[in-house]
Amino acid sequence: MKYTIKTFLLAGLIFLFSTIIAVASSQTALNEDIKGWNCTGCHNNAEKLYTSDHVDMKDMSVSECRECHDGKKAKNLVTKMSMSHTHLLNDITCSDCHGDDRPASRVSQAKCIECHDLAELVKKTAKDPKDPMHNPHNSHYGPEFACDACHKAHGKSEDFCAMCHVFGWKVP
Repeated sequence: MKYTIKTFLLAGLIFLFSTIIAVASSQTALNEDIKGWNCTGCHNNAEKLYTSDHVDMKDMSVSECRECHDGKKAKNLVTKMSMSHTHLLNDITCSDCHGDDRPASRVSQAKCIECHDLAELVKKTAKDPKDPMHNPHNSHYGPEFACDACHKAHGKSEDFCAMCHVFGWKVP
């Protein structure tokens, strides 16, 4: 049987579209009514997220989760849970930050600081008051530095400063 370039391209396109359809159909539609503790609202296989003997999470806030998940009693959730989960556990919905845009638009810096006071963040993350620049919220980039350079709402956050510095910050 003789294969042509057109045959390979057609096979590639079929594979690509079937993969896109499979991934899209496995995703749960955005549902503003899902509560933070209801992992199965978005995740079809919650057994992989927590065990069946886990305490009842209904109506728990993220601060209540952290009472156990402190790194001593149970795995620390800082860096383990994306910000979208943390916000949802505090009853902050997708539309509270993204508005009613579908697909959701990028959240602006101004929207972040409506709830997160920059001066308070600078105080909270100050390691050494004598070294004010050794602070992720008071860096040489200035106060306008984009929150999402470090904080990823729908993925693992990262320490942007670690590209040049070794501070060892854990970014929620």
